[in-house]
Amino acid sequence: MKVFLTRTMNKTPMLIPNLGLGYLATALIRAGHEVTVLDCILEGVDARAFAERLANQSYDLIGFQVYTFDVRYLSAYLEASRRVAPRAVLVAGGPHPTAAPEEMLTEFPQLEAVFCGEAEPGLPLLCERLAELGAAGAPQFPSWSQAGHFEAVPGLVVRDGGGDFIRNQRRFVEDLDATGFPAWDKLKPLAYPPAPQGTFTRRLPVAPIIVTRGCPFDCTFCAGHLIAGKKLRSRSARNVVDEIEFLVREYGIQEIHIEDDNFSLNRKMVSSFCQELLAREIDVSWSCPNGLRLDSLDQELVGLMARAGCYSIALGIESGSQRILDLMKKRLKVTEVTDKINMIRRSSDISITGFFMIGYPGETEAEIRETIRLSRTLDLDKVNFGAFMPLPGSTAFNELKKQGRLHDLDYTRITEYRAAVSFAGLSARRLRMYLQWSFIRFYMRPHIIVRFLRQIKSWYQVRILGQRLLEVFWR
Repeated sequence: MKVFLTRTMNKTPMLIPNLGLGYLATALIRAGHEVTVLDCILEGVDARAFAERLANQSYDLIGFQVYTFDVRYLSAYLEASRRVAPRAVLVAGGPHPTAAPEEMLTEFPQLEAVFCGEAEPGLPLLCERLAELGAAGAPQFPSWSQAGHFEAVPGLVVRDGGGDFIRNQRRFVEDLDATGFPAWDKLKPLAYPPAPQGTFTRRLPVAPIIVTRGCPFDCTFCAGHLIAGKKLRSRSARNVVDEIEFLVREYGIQEIHIEDDNFSLNRKMVSSFCQELLAREIDVSWSCPNGLRLDSLDQELVGLMARAGCYSIALGIESGSQRILDLMKKRLKVTEVTDKINMIRRSSDISITGFFMIGYPGETEAEIRETIRLSRTLDLDKVNFGAFMPLPGSTAFNELKKQGRLHDLDYTRITEYRAAVSFAGLSARRLRMYLQWSFIRFYMRPHIIVRFLRQIKSWYQVRILGQRLLEVFWR
């Protein structure tokens, strides 16, 4: 099969190689399929240009990775696909289809199928089944509802032809080492700008990696477990360092960003990873910009991470109100936060970014002010304040839906900084004011400004910072 994998263009300022599509590409190539990967965000490919890319290529299957914020853009790309590639099977996967598969198939009739969860086990098998049937030539598939032929494809959701849906059981990848590395030749890491997640870097060029999958926690604002499940699975330290060594050798990468949700949770693996890096004497810096849990860190581990080249971490603190932390099921005490951050300062010179959320359902103005006040008392280098987003599949989303508060939800308004919808005890306009005020209160201090300016390495980073300021204060 000739497969095309992509994510639609959107306005995100964060631009990094798409590891999800990279792992899918590897799984498909191993199964004997021909794969093209297109990052529409990187290349600025809108729906019209997308149609031009597809024209005269005879793709058998076109797969779209879809986040909730991408839903607003998807229809135009599907229409372009159906117009210029009428014989191709159109499939979607990723966080939003995983959270709302039937909704996706109902809202987008051009889609033949969606995948829930990790698609590496299922997508190559779907391609195999389609090739066996010779079904790739038909835009609508009477064979989708044939009992038995697609029931073995893990995570697949299709229409049954009678107005209902067939939803296959998911399967998680148990041996992460066996998945191989993402198809880096398809991802082209050197084509990406020098302002990845977190914007700041110590050295260039940069590449992201993923070490673990799964999350055993129950944070109510997050739906990450829908994709990767509750069970934490880790690559071996040797396998991770092999990938880093490959990136250094083949692409000249000098800095690695670990994009995991729970990198530090498996303490034994982190320790082995650091020791493996030190033993091989690989000249690379690394950071954890996606956020670590404070309760997973101790003095010995932080010191070892620093010696192995870690220079920056982000911490998911979320709120200065214990009541809100408890409602979020964060399993964190406000009283622990200061002690843990002071421990990190004593143990290393690692730069610390704090992640905070305001506007959680039921949160009061006094509790928002507690969060802003806590951010100023902590010894942090940087912060990021984001408005609560009702992400489909999260516990908070499900509760709000049950309460009838999401009947007019517009996915195009779900963004980190816009705060266009408020579910807290204040108006959306006032919530946005607090979001803006939180950045001003933290950053408008001389010592923070000096720390901040010292980390800027390029004019491109200045441009990205300008875009984020626009998002917070004007858009």
